[in-house]
Amino acid sequence: YSFKVLKEFLQAANTFSKKEIRIHLKIDTGMHRLGFMPDELHMLINELKKQEHLKVLSVFSHLAASDNPQFDDFTNEQIKTFKKCCEELEEHLGYSFIKHICNSSGISRFKNAHFDMVRLGIGMYGIGTTEAEDQQLLPVCFMKTVVSQLKLIPSGDTVSYNRSGKIDKPTKIAVLPIGYADGFNRKLSNGRGKVWIKGKEANVVGSVCMDMCMVDVSAIDVQEGDEVIIFDNATKIREMAKTIETIPYEILTSISSRVKKVYTQE
Repeated sequence: YSFKVLKEFLQAANTFSKKEIRIHLKIDTGMHRLGFMPDELHMLINELKKQEHLKVLSVFSHLAASDNPQFDDFTNEQIKTFKKCCEELEEHLGYSFIKHICNSSGISRFKNAHFDMVRLGIGMYGIGTTEAEDQQLLPVCFMKTVVSQLKLIPSGDTVSYNRSGKIDKPTKIAVLPIGYADGFNRKLSNGRGKVWIKGKEANVVGSVCMDMCMVDVSAIDVQEGDEVIIFDNATKIREMAKTIETIPYEILTSISSRVKKVYTQE
């Protein structure tokens, strides 16, 4: 993705092997994250042609706003730039290579840009470009915990740090062993967040703690040890993301390494 990295890679590769070395090139077509700029292409071609044992296996780029119709003109320009760069590289290198630019939203919205490969990301988790598309996908992940303790809190008492959860009537709360260190965001505090127990919603009471949170289960017949669903489909993930003003990606990637992961296969 840069001349510095290319130089360092070649120095390391030449130390160990004189056999054919295959590389993947990233082109910056407008995301302005990693990648060679289009106006650096001529210099890049010259560097590549100097290395007889070097072969480009694939060339790729990344779409910046393929999920937003407002920026479709920009996305089409990215695709056009990418195609032009690939054609120039193939012409000067004298061989073809794998090309890919589409992320999940690009796959569904820009079928003209599928090239040789596509990169399905969040779509693999059952979350589409739109809520309507969610209905065509199957959820593949869910997050759950259990009720650690139940207690009845009298009117006038408070719950959690800084007495943030004000109790104005006798309330049954469930203490859950999940907090912001697990990926249950602190912005879900004080009624903004909710979980599901036996199919019913239970709102967060007070501040989400590092390792725990408390939810109102006054209207739910619940016992200690009962299962609690944090999310189990795209709708719940989207709702949680909207509540804390982020995107579903962050909800999924914020789940910390200390959370036990169980994988099943059919």
